Amino acid sequence: MSCCIILAIIALLFFLMCILIGVYLFRNNFRIMYFDLTKFFNGREIPEKVGSYYDEWNDRYLETYGDTIQSYRTEDLNELHAYIAKSAGLKDGMRILDAGCGFGGPAMYFAEHHDIQIEALTISQKQMDILKHNIDIAKLTDKISAKCGDFHDLDKIYNKESFDAVLFLESFGHAWNPKKLLKAAAGVLKTGSYIYIKDYFKKDMPDDRLQKKLIKMGLKNMDDIYRYNTPDLYHTIYLMRKLNFELRSLKIPDFSIEKWDKNKVIQSFHQKNNIAFYNNKDHLFDQKNGRFIVDPYEMIFVKR
Repeated sequence: MSCCIILAIIALLFFLMCILIGVYLFRNNFRIMYFDLTKFFNGREIPEKVGSYYDEWNDRYLETYGDTIQSYRTEDLNELHAYIAKSAGLKDGMRILDAGCGFGGPAMYFAEHHDIQIEALTISQKQMDILKHNIDIAKLTDKISAKCGDFHDLDKIYNKESFDAVLFLESFGHAWNPKKLLKAAAGVLKTGSYIYIKDYFKKDMPDDRLQKKLIKMGLKNMDDIYRYNTPDLYHTIYLMRKLNFELRSLKIPDFSIEKWDKNKVIQSFHQKNNIAFYNNKDHLFDQKNGRFIVDPYEMIFVKR
């Protein structure tokens, strides 16, 4: 067999292999195991863009969300704050870090109702200015310290093993490099302390073709609109185990149906700002039947 024929066969096999790989990636939403390859092609949002986004949209968030940028929430904010404090296991005497604190509504509540020390970090200068002003008015300067910075650099901003808990309250999804962020968070935690995450995670791909199409469309638009890098639940657990953390708790926030706001705030925010995850086809949204792009989870990982 001549060399030309052999080379032609090799080229054909390589071409067929590329087609099979392409089909596999498309059918699995461009994920291999835990890794989302779309991030390599679409680019990652750098922290400066996230900060600029929140500075630009500052008034819009205040108008709809108030001082608590939490989309999965109860009707009454005090009930939400109390739920998070209890679910995150906050106790008197703790020193906690609210990483990606926004306007600091939860941090303010925690400081007012518990004898704890709080470090609050945001990437937005405007958010930090508002939080510091509110801290001064509430006379909580001895309990809350606010800083502006990139939470990927927690281990550079704060001392090693200096916190009892690190909280990510719907901020984890802004991580352009979850591995770097979680490693930095691990560095500032004491042994036996923990990370608490409350956020949205990618919904698993269903078999239904329409739902799969809607989820792919919605995730792309959600990431673009909110400067998000919507996390993968299994990848997050994988990263935490690699960092020698134990998964202690994983659940959907269990607000009672009477207290849950039924997505009223986030839908109001979308209407006011002309946001549509489904390319202006939001009438297709049907959470009851699974047509939604993310699932809300809260989890606790303990540092061994």
